[in-house]
Amino acid sequence: MQKEKKMKTIIIKTLLVLLCLSLFSCKKKIDENYRPEFIGYWFCPPGTFSEYAYDINIDKNSNGVYQMFQGWQVINTIRGIARASNKKLKIGMFHSFDITEYPNKIDTASSKVYIPIRPGLFSDTIKANWRMGLADVYYYKADY
Repeated sequence: MQKEKKMKTIIIKTLLVLLCLSLFSCKKKIDENYRPEFIGYWFCPPGTFSEYAYDINIDKNSNGVYQMFQGWQVINTIRGIARASNKKLKIGMFHSFDITEYPNKIDTASSKVYIPIRPGLFSDTIKANWRMGLADVYYYKADY
């Protein structure tokens, strides 16, 4: 009886360790060496996919901020470590996006998308030259 209980405990602990490893090891922190194309200020203008505007700001130290706006008012903010795999972008512990289009350069001659120069400054804009799809919503960024 005692031996069976000990064996069950070992099996349960092993399964928990494997589960934790699978949840946290698939995604690596975004930095200058790993997936640098995600670094920067990404913006989804209102009217493109909804009445809201969205932005994602990821710095070179893996800090990420996701915000949703209605007009000038911030509706939702999520902060945390930005991590990426081939299929998901994750910000913080629980918020993740399916990557439907990997970040890629777009032709600025044909692009008509203008985005804010940096978060919070909606009056000054610049033409976007990067695009990324997250859950079929397109975000844009510019090289400064």
